Amino acid sequence: MKSTPSSEPSAHSAQQLNPLEDEAVSQSLRSLRRGLQRANRFSLFIAVCNSPALRDKLIESLRESMPDQLLKVVSLAASAAHPLETALDAVRDEEGAPDAIMLIDLEKAIRSEHEANPTIAALNLSRTRWSNEITRPVVLWVPEYLYSLLARKAPDFMDYRSDVIFFRDGPTVPNPLLPLESRFWSGGTDGQMPANQRRERIAELKSRLKPLENTENRHALSACSTWSSELGNHFYLLGDVNDAEAMYQKALRIDEQLGHLKGMARDYGNLGNIMQTRGNLDGAREFWMKARDLFAQLGAQHMVDKVERLLQTLPQSG
Repeated sequence: MKSTPSSEPSAHSAQQLNPLEDEAVSQSLRSLRRGLQRANRFSLFIAVCNSPALRDKLIESLRESMPDQLLKVVSLAASAAHPLETALDAVRDEEGAPDAIMLIDLEKAIRSEHEANPTIAALNLSRTRWSNEITRPVVLWVPEYLYSLLARKAPDFMDYRSDVIFFRDGPTVPNPLLPLESRFWSGGTDGQMPANQRRERIAELKSRLKPLENTENRHALSACSTWSSELGNHFYLLGDVNDAEAMYQKALRIDEQLGHLKGMARDYGNLGNIMQTRGNLDGAREFWMKARDLFAQLGAQHMVDKVERLLQTLPQSG
């Protein structure tokens, strides 16, 4: 069933959001995610981002959108003169080898572009070892000035890069991650949300679902159910009833496979809304009764009451 977002941006923030800048950040993150998903061996991605806060949010969004992948964040401390060794330590982590490594804070080891720095020298000298000793993708997060410095002073290392991806964050973008952060949407049922932002969120969710079409990972499947249900809500609010129904049915199939009763109850409720919108009141009653019974089984009395109120809006059958 569609629920009110627990946390959403204020109307003032939504009005100030620059859709073009917002879309640029989203597209950059999708490009990085596609690169990580396609890499089956060492690949070096340079992520250029001037804001540590934005960088951390982007990494958080990557983690959320790749539930079947383990991303390891490794800080290159100010004393880290050998970044490769730090990265290798992360790969050898006893808690489990990561699927990708996020290297951050290199700027803390490189204070000035005017002085010779052992860290840059170490990067250049160890360039062949990266591809020989690390068998998974690496994302090196750096501010723009450091990217330029590495291009000049560590050109051999930079030749190994698979891609350079820029993340711009300016004063006109109060929250450039709005389409990426699920905590702002929680089903996306705010009818006042501008259609362009809702469509951007749809594009983000589709890009998350596509590489997981054949996954058997239960954690990833659970995320797919949540995202499919949210997609259905966005389509429903845009008036695309057929697409909304398809997404709700997809969520239901996954929840049935996983045995997630709470998800199934939600899906039945949403499908009841579709039936009511189409004028199929018997179908609405059938789905809502299934939702009510599951919520009762789960002890969610407030949801039982909510569905009962919906059922009371229908004419008596027979």
